[in-house]
Amino acid sequence: MPTDLMSYLRRYRPGLTREEAALVCGVSIATLSRRLREGLDADEVLRAARAIGAPPVEALVELGLLATSEVDEATQATSVESAPDRVLLEELLERARERDAVDAADRDEAGLPPAPPARFVPRVVPEAVVSDLHETIADAADDAADWEHEDEERERD
Repeated sequence: MPTDLMSYLRRYRPGLTREEAALVCGVSIATLSRRLREGLDADEVLRAARAIGAPPVEALVELGLLATSEVDEATQATSVESAPDRVLLEELLERARERDAVDAADRDEAGLPPAPPARFVPRVVPEAVVSDLHETIADAADDAADWEHEDEERERD
């Protein structure tokens, strides 16, 4: 159930008056009273949360203007996109190991023989090796551009 604005603001600023809340929201006391009855818009909630040092997204969720699932979706998409490849690969490897352990326990419980060993065992490449590989590829690309230029000059001569 959504919290009302005054309760939310008072959690961060105990003893906050309606006059102070109106000032924080950037509206008159009459407008604040009307908005508290009718509902606030997201801009007012964001302005108030920022003014008192509360997390703006938390305020939107607490006041029912944003669903937790929407925040989770946005956070998950952003964090996956911004996560380094190495972190993603390590997470996938850990999940595969956990799944293999569960599968092995299930097979054992069912009286089945162990699964045959995997032919491909992923390994995480050290960051230094990846960095060296990127430099080598970049150097090769630079050299290729030079060779193409030299070939063009030879053809003109």
